[in-house]
Amino acid sequence: MSLPASALGLAPSPQSGRLQALLALAWRYGVSTMGLVAVSGAHFIASVVFLRDLTADKFGLFSFVLIIGAFAVSIAGAGFVLPATRSVIAGEKRDTNACFKMSLAVSVLFTLLIGALLLFSGAGMAETVPLALFGALFGYRWFARALAYVENRMVSAILSDLVYSVIIVIGLGIMEFTRTTTLARGGQLLLLASLLSFLPFGKPFFLGQWQALRKGRLKAYFPIFRELTGWSLLGVALTEATLNAHAYLVTLIAGPGAFALPALGMLLMRPARAWRTASWRRWKPTPPPPAPPMKPSSAACATRRTRTRR
Repeated sequence: MSLPASALGLAPSPQSGRLQALLALAWRYGVSTMGLVAVSGAHFIASVVFLRDLTADKFGLFSFVLIIGAFAVSIAGAGFVLPATRSVIAGEKRDTNACFKMSLAVSVLFTLLIGALLLFSGAGMAETVPLALFGALFGYRWFARALAYVENRMVSAILSDLVYSVIIVIGLGIMEFTRTTTLARGGQLLLLASLLSFLPFGKPFFLGQWQALRKGRLKAYFPIFRELTGWSLLGVALTEATLNAHAYLVTLIAGPGAFALPALGMLLMRPARAWRTASWRRWKPTPPPPAPPMKPSSAACATRRTRTRR
């Protein structure tokens, strides 16, 4: 007679099963949010360092660029990620190339816009050029990151986030150690981190960019705008006006020094925002269980009541 596994001590205990479930949950959600948490943490550390070492005007300019960069990310997500995802899955090279080329064009426009706003706010050319390029590349990297997920290259996307974050943290440490922290050097560091963060996407990404520049047509994006992304971009613009209109008005009217105080309040809220971004998938509501099938008699009664009401 054979003994049961529980009597021999071979059956898994409830504690080990609970631990395995917890580890599986941590792996599932930890890997997908690791990069986002790293990027948010790097920006938080940079903000704290610049708050400590820079003047109010310089800190206000840096915070203003981060807000515009976040707006560029929203534009990339609403305007290009969704149609590019659809075209990649459907194998429509024409729409994919159009999204790539339009994204590049919008990045150039964002560079010019951020540069003009910084110059109007009193920044010098040594600060304007790297910060403007960083703000545009920040949104474009989000587009490349989303496409990596669509193409099942999640490791490349996470490595891009980690490369970006590690370079920023190391660069900030060097500037603090050598006492050479300036807004111009900070902009150069952010630009360097943005450029190097594209390397993990690999050769397929750069080949796709080259193909889009050669074969893509900007006019092919306008049907996509009418059918799919127009209302999404309008929602992004209205949301930006609702949430961050004060940042633009205060910076452009009263100067970046006046925006330093609201930026400090936003800085204190950044850890909570990062936690919300990282945990929203964990706490999404589960769908209700399906309703049990009705008995024939119950179904007949329900049909009879419906006919009576009519």
